[in-house]
Amino acid sequence: MTAGIEHTVVDTDRGKVRGVAEGEAVSFRGIPYAASPVGELRFAAPQPHPGWTDVRDAATAGPSVPQAASRLEKVQGKRVPDWNEDGSLTVNVFTPRRALQDGAARPVLVWWHGGGFTSGSGGWD
Repeated sequence: MTAGIEHTVVDTDRGKVRGVAEGEAVSFRGIPYAASPVGELRFAAPQPHPGWTDVRDAATAGPSVPQAASRLEKVQGKRVPDWNEDGSLTVNVFTPRRALQDGAARPVLVWWHGGGFTSGSGGWD
């Protein structure tokens, strides 16, 4: 384990996830919010994710959907593609560490990646 970084496990309605706690923040990345849009589900309405039984690693963002080279590369630099429709419907959650300790209700900010179905990903820095 890297100094100053610890792992935190929480329950979700689909299974347990292991995030990364660093300083006063905890992040849980790449948590599926729907079943993968592959096979019969391609171009269909999102379906519930079936869940998982083991603790799911939530240290890194999920993959991006396949796409052409991004016009954002001019300002963000070249990016190594991490494309894979299987597993691409994920959400990243960031919370203050104290929220996991005291259980008090807090406001929520939801940020949906735009990109116009042409570039980028919610997992990009």
